Amino acid sequence: LFTLLATLLSYVTGARFPSKLRKAVHPLLSCAGITLALLSLHARLLSQSLTTQLQAYVSRSSCPAHLGGGDILLGLLSPSILAMAVQVYERRALLTQNLGKIMGTCLGASAFGLFSSAALSRAFALPPALGKATLSRCITTPLAMAVAGLVGADAGIAVLVVVLTGLLGANAGAARLASYGVSDPVSKGLAMGASAHGIGTASLAEEPEPVA
Repeated sequence: LFTLLATLLSYVTGARFPSKLRKAVHPLLSCAGITLALLSLHARLLSQSLTTQLQAYVSRSSCPAHLGGGDILLGLLSPSILAMAVQVYERRALLTQNLGKIMGTCLGASAFGLFSSAALSRAFALPPALGKATLSRCITTPLAMAVAGLVGADAGIAVLVVVLTGLLGANAGAARLASYGVSDPVSKGLAMGASAHGIGTASLAEEPEPVA
């Protein structure tokens, strides 16, 4: 319960930072930092190590009594995909109007994301395990975990790569699109979603259409 509340409190705190600070430090980063600080303090109060706290955070236990905050949050990833599907269905008229843009972006981004990741992994001579974990960098976390299982990659590393990709897109994507003169809300949303998945798209939350 403590680890779950610590994570939620940390994210809410980061999300309520001034807008200028949020642009420099994404709520996910502030959430991770504050959560680690709270877990470290909790470990000291219990005379435990931080490693013990982290192991309890994601225990992957089959017993509900031994689940940590991370286990509960991971369990919510799959329902979040269904929630996204409901939102997409609600905006089916908008999708139909922009079907050409959507299909072109999805096909192009899928091919580029997959082959560019593999090419860069080979160019930098990354170990096979790490190279496979980068293949799913442009898709959302639950799907990246599934892809990691299919290609035999470490799910933890795959999620880390996904989060870093999303943070990079969220912090620099909007400014880059503006420099290219992209102002159409749907185009901006597609570009951010294709390159930086949900984290990048969420950074455009003030514009309702891209989030759709």
